[in-house]
Amino acid sequence: MDAVTVTSHYRHAQVRMTEALKFADSRAESFAKWNQAMERSHKATGKLPKYMKWLLMAKVFDLTVGEIAKLEGTTSAIVASKIRLAYDKLVTGAYVLLEPTPDDIEAASLRMEKVHARERKR
Repeated sequence: MDAVTVTSHYRHAQVRMTEALKFADSRAESFAKWNQAMERSHKATGKLPKYMKWLLMAKVFDLTVGEIAKLEGTTSAIVASKIRLAYDKLVTGAYVLLEPTPDDIEAASLRMEKVHARERKR
């Protein structure tokens, strides 16, 4: 190989490595956000079932099934099936994440109305 070819290969490899590092950094950021959110959640509401935690990791934090499996020390097949189960339970109403009281509903309605009123003024 001549020097031009070697330089070209090196530059292509350098670009690919830079892209891979950027991707790894973005995933590390997602993991950190996930850990912070779960710590706050555990303090406020207690622990979620694993399958619900996995669903949130996938849907909210955009982690892949493989990444979740690696974090949890299990297989991708188990994670994927449990995420489907969690989704089905939420959709069918068999599992409810929040059970608001009438006071909670009223307070939320008032807050939403204030936001709508501000938006109408704009």
